[in-house]
Order: sequence, then structure tokens, then C-alpha cells
Amino acid sequence: MPTTAVYGGMMSGTSLDGLDGVIVDLGQHPPQILAQAHQRWPSDLVRRLMQAADGREVTTAEVLQMSQEVSESHVQLGQALLCEVTRSSVAAVGMHGQTVWHQPPKGGVLGYSLQLGSASWVAARLGIRVISDFRLADMALGGQGAPLAPYAHLRLFSHPSEVRAVLNLGGIANLTGLLPGQPVWASDVGPANMLMDDLARHYSQGVFDYDPEGMHAARGKNHPELLTHLLADDFFALPFPKSTGRERFGGDFTRILHTLTWDDASHTAGRLTVEGIARAIRSLPALPVRLIVAGGGVHNAWLMDQLTRALFPVAVESSAAYGVDPLHLEAIAFALLAQARLNGQCANLPSVTGARASTMLGVVADGRVTS
Repeated sequence: MPTTAVYGGMMSGTSLDGLDGVIVDLGQHPPQILAQAHQRWPSDLVRRLMQAADGREVTTAEVLQMSQEVSESHVQLGQALLCEVTRSSVAAVGMHGQTVWHQPPKGGVLGYSLQLGSASWVAARLGIRVISDFRLADMALGGQGAPLAPYAHLRLFSHPSEVRAVLNLGGIANLTGLLPGQPVWASDVGPANMLMDDLARHYSQGVFDYDPEGMHAARGKNHPELLTHLLADDFFALPFPKSTGRERFGGDFTRILHTLTWDDASHTAGRLTVEGIARAIRSLPALPVRLIVAGGGVHNAWLMDQLTRALFPVAVESSAAYGVDPLHLEAIAFALLAQARLNGQCANLPSVTGARASTMLGVVADGRVTS
């Protein structure tokens, strides 16, 4: 068992807005961030990753090339992080990689999931343990392999007597219900930033990759008939828990909104996100007192206002109020998952994923070299 509580975490989500990383002291509560970094993906790599995630035909050579570029981006981010701390003080780095396809189990057939980026490559280049491949052990036991963040939500935000929920507004919106004395409830609930970000790229012809503070959505109006059509997607009728990604809510789905103006498309997409979240909140065994929100969507003022209105009387709060930067929560989550792996602790939460048993998550790439 490591003698240090210092771990790293690196995460890139379905929005493809960049790679986030932290070095944190997990011996503190809340975790103390010792180093942080963000690195945008090259625009050409984003284009190719989106094509693969949207189910476009790609060759094996193209997949390997993308994975190599993703690996090298993690090396660059890791180097930036490790130069801010004493390298030997870091027990390991948890690395999610970049998801390009996620297939939940269906009809008795086990699911599968592909994250690009090689932990062995990154570990050897950085000379430090890197832990990755956090989904497949759970999926081999019949689970969804997602979401992974509820393990961190439980560690960071649970309360002995108060019902709470934690919402991550990343590319996909995922919700965790923390009910005292009951198993953790968690599920993906629908698209979040992914739709509005893709709309920004489309309407600005690549100049913008997000809607600053939701200004376009705030100026737009809802199109109820189109919203009803979007909500008719099979995903919203599936029972909880469930998981999803760009393979369902990527370019083909977003193109349905291209008949509208940028403002109206963003507004309608945002209303879809809010409705997916509201349905999930209503599915919890008990109404939470407060909803703790993290992810890039926290900085979309219009979206946060819409959530506050739709979820009243639930208090909608940023994770910053609990000492956790909303932009770093997912990276911190992978530091916590790395710590669990090295400590031999199970982290898959079968009540969340549907797996038939608890299991350790992640594969360890040692990274140490000898001369």
C-alpha cells in the first residue's frame, strides 16, 4: 500500500473540449490540489475523434494514430503537472483516456467500451505508475461500466442525514443520488454540454466550441415540437440506471437542430438537458435537499438558472461551495479511482452499474525503467 496520499488524475470527456489534469493530496478533505493543467486537443484530432465516435468508418491504422496522439497529449499534460511537484511523492496517476465508443449491455449480451490512449506508453514516458482501463472489469461482470464518478461523489459529498444529489454537467449529464443508509443511485441522464458545444462549432464554423455563459441559449426560444421529437429518443425511455455517450448523441443527433437559428437550437438543446435531469431527479427514491453541480456546464449561467427554476425547491449549488473546483472534479475522481486500485479497494458500485459483483477497477502500468 502506498505511503503517500498524493495522486494524479487525467480526464477527457465526450465534449472533446480538452484534457484536464490534477495532482491532489487525497489525505485532505476536501482534496488539496497541488497542481492543475488543461490542454486543448488539436482541432484536427477533435475532428477525427468525432468522426470515430459518430460511427464513421475509420481504418485500424487511423484508430492507432489517434490513440498515439491521445497518448502523447497525456504525456505532455503529465509533464506539466509533475514539474509542479516532487515526482517521487506521486503514488500513481489515474488516466481515463478518450472514449470513442461505449456500448452498454443489451439483451443479455455483455457491453464493451473503447478509450483511446495507452497507459503503458504514458507510464514509460513519464516514469510513473499510470492506471487506466477503468470500465471493462465492471462490464465483464454484466455492468454498464459507467458512470465512474459516483465513487468520488460518495467519497466527497455524502452526508450522514441529508439527502443529496450530485450532477456532472460534462458532455453527458450524469446524476448521483446520495441517500443516507441506502445504496448509491447513479445514472447517465442524457446529453449536456455535448449538444450545445457541437452547435457552437457548427454555427461559428469552428471559431467557438461552446456557448459562453449560455448567451445564445438565453436569446433563443424553445421549439416544443422539436423538443418532443428529441425526447422521443429510445434512451429516455430506458429504465435507470443507464449509460450513453457520443455514439448516441453525437453529430447525427445534433443535426436535427440545424434547421433552427443558433440561438433557438441552443435554447432547445438546453431545455432537453434540463428535462433529462428533471426526470432523473424525480426518479430518485427521495427528493434531495440540494443538488451539487460540477463540470463545465456550471459556467453556463443560463443553464444553471433553468435548472434552479425546474428543480425548485431543491437547492442548486456549485461544488465550489464544498471546496471542490467544478472544473476539476472529474480529474479528481480518477485520482481517487487510482488510489482505490493501488489500495486493493473495489470501486465499481454495483448498485450504480448493474454489475453482479463488486470488483477492483483499472489496470496498472508500472512505468519504472532500469538502466
